[in-house]
Amino acid sequence: MAGSATCSAGSGAAVNARFTAALAPLDLRPRHYGALAVLEHTQPATQQTLANALGVDRSMLVAIVDHLETIGAVTRRRDPTDRRRYALELTSHGRELLARCKAIVRQGEEEGLAPLTRSQRQHLLDLLTILAVHTPSPPHADASG
Repeated sequence: MAGSATCSAGSGAAVNARFTAALAPLDLRPRHYGALAVLEHTQPATQQTLANALGVDRSMLVAIVDHLETIGAVTRRRDPTDRRRYALELTSHGRELLARCKAIVRQGEEEGLAPLTRSQRQHLLDLLTILAVHTPSPPHADASG
């Protein structure tokens, strides 16, 4: 069993390195892609909602959102219902970046799964789904304030 864990860790690190390198020309990192993907389905979102969805603390999230705002991918405005909060939304540029990220993900999946038959790919997906359902969620950032 230890051999499979080592193999998985090595494969995961290699996939992450390739994904990080593929995102670099877009001035993004995997954590930025995660934020864009969450915002696609949850907008406007508060910074706290986004932090919880990503499983990061608020200080890490501020850096992520600052970068996305700097490159024009998101807007951050005061929440009209609660002036203490910010509402985050994707811009048209953010939606374009997200589409490009998804294409990078699809290409990476195709390359990574190329040795598997269609049946093997489906079996892998079924197994990963079982694992995902039975894996506890990471602790979320403090929900106060």
